[in-house]
Amino acid sequence: MIKLKFLLTSLLFIYVSFYAQSNLSGFYKGNINIMEQNLEIEIEFKSADNVLTGIMNIPAQNAKNLLLNNLKNDKDKISFQIMEAPRSAVFDGVVNADSIYGTFTQLSFKGTFVVRKAEKKEEIIIKKDYIEEEVLFNNGNINIAGTLSYPKNRSNLPAVILITGSGAQNRDSEVFGFKLYAILADYLTKNGIAVLRCDDRGVGGTSGSVQESTSEDFAGDVVAAFNFLKSVKVIDSHKIGLYGHSEGGIIAPIAISSLNDVAFAVLVSAPAVSGEEIIYKQVELILRSNNASEDEIKTAIQHNKEIFNLIKSGASADSLKNLIATQVKAEMLTMPEENKKQIKDMDAFIQSIVDSNIRIYSNNWFNFFLNYNPAPILQNVKCPVLLVFGGMDKQVDATQNRSILEQNLKLGGNSKVTTLLFENANHLFQLAKTGSPNEYSKLEKNYIAGFLEQITEWIINNTK
Repeated sequence: MIKLKFLLTSLLFIYVSFYAQSNLSGFYKGNINIMEQNLEIEIEFKSADNVLTGIMNIPAQNAKNLLLNNLKNDKDKISFQIMEAPRSAVFDGVVNADSIYGTFTQLSFKGTFVVRKAEKKEEIIIKKDYIEEEVLFNNGNINIAGTLSYPKNRSNLPAVILITGSGAQNRDSEVFGFKLYAILADYLTKNGIAVLRCDDRGVGGTSGSVQESTSEDFAGDVVAAFNFLKSVKVIDSHKIGLYGHSEGGIIAPIAISSLNDVAFAVLVSAPAVSGEEIIYKQVELILRSNNASEDEIKTAIQHNKEIFNLIKSGASADSLKNLIATQVKAEMLTMPEENKKQIKDMDAFIQSIVDSNIRIYSNNWFNFFLNYNPAPILQNVKCPVLLVFGGMDKQVDATQNRSILEQNLKLGGNSKVTTLLFENANHLFQLAKTGSPNEYSKLEKNYIAGFLEQITEWIINNTK
């Protein structure tokens, strides 16, 4: 997924426990409210030998089992800290019966939080009646770690390589607690298809860096995965295909152009235009779904255009920093006074936004994505192709990309193209309400009805 304009710094978490009362033990659920936005949090306190410890989950950030630092509880007062100075995030609260409420502070940001005792829902464990193997192979100096799953007591199996979207993804392609590829791999394998899914560069057991690599580099990793699968005895080397979601739909055709025997390709929410055009459309659709005014949408798109034009001109980093700072200051003028009061240090606040954006705009991945046109290489794809779109996808718009994908496959002489549209699906193919990324963490962490079944049926039909 492509991240939009202003990004907040991720948090690191360190654990220390202190002596405290034990009546807080239990599971709590609630929110941090900051800048008129709610961020869901979960906290579980445990007490052993009069020592109170705490663990926090932040589902929207896919952060789990985060151990609290400097946890203190004195009667009805409680405080704890996450992350060390100078980026310390501090919670100061009051315990009232089965709830805790108080203030949250980090850098220039100040907000409130409240959590209440709740029933803890245990994570559903997928029961596996097939073989799963940890695998390791390499693409040059990049070591790639993954999981290969396949049915028991079978041979000459069709197989598929799952290619993740943008950002540093683990092999489950886990987004806001929704394990897209763990669920997909489980369903495919139970239906007779071997599946290889791998950690991205710099994630889990795979070496390298996502930010310093490009879609072309990732395509090289896919080629290495393809060649690895061809050596697996239970797999039919003539029935290996690729499945790419979002940026994975860009990577798959690049990999196919380096291979001559890919059996099929499933391109899910695949972009067909440059990253620059994708982002402009994202800004428009997401802001509109969040009830932004047309003037706000126009301003946001214009700000992005100014930044991208400066990047493409080869301007200095200082010029880019100055432009972003100017834009942020202009936006601050329109911020409601009650929001401004939550910012302790406006200069530090602006600088944190500038620094976050610079880290994105200056890396190899973004610069490649911004300019790369994925359409022409589709003409090299001769194998059967399944195109899949979500009708409520606000990140890769079906209307913007579908016809271009179909046209370029046709121009290359490919007549074996099937298209599926799930009208009520978002970018993750959940059953959506608005399609906005803001609701991803709030929706059921599973695919929309018919998604798994129709993709599996298509793969089986095209590997007979």
